[in-house]
Amino acid sequence: MQQDGGPAGPGEAYISGALTTLDDGVRGRLFYELLGEIVVVAGLRAYLPHRATDPVAAPHLDARAVYEVDRAHVSRAQLVVAYGGVPSFGVGIEVEIARQHSVPVILVVERDRPVSRILLGDPAVVEVVRFADLDGLRRSLHDAVVRVRSASRPDGTPQASDHVVVQRFLASLEHAR
Repeated sequence: MQQDGGPAGPGEAYISGALTTLDDGVRGRLFYELLGEIVVVAGLRAYLPHRATDPVAAPHLDARAVYEVDRAHVSRAQLVVAYGGVPSFGVGIEVEIARQHSVPVILVVERDRPVSRILLGDPAVVEVVRFADLDGLRRSLHDAVVRVRSASRPDGTPQASDHVVVQRFLASLEHAR
């Protein structure tokens, strides 16, 4: 997995998750590492911000530098995997940057956790992976990454798909029940 703040590009998945508000930072970072491993198994490089711009590991970076580095990675990624189980301004901003650059987002959250409807409704969110255990997470996230990759052009950029729009509409009907 990519371990530094090097250049982003095709074939990269940005792993988005709360850092500043984590109650158990070590456990949270290990969870993000797991998300990165799943993405790698699915054939992409993982960019993990906590390895480059973490507020604990890289306190010397000023806020603007963190924004610029992470924004560059999100905007050039093939996809974003965003953990929505802990409310985070940073995750919301990263999802919105992804939307601005037509980068698809896979939202990952525990089955029993509530998630903001504005995050769920963001047009960049093309898949929502809800999980009850780590084995289920591994299978479901891997499959979601493969689906999203298959909906991308050869250069890694996403292509608009009526199928995805219909899936989102049907999913919203399911959630309305």
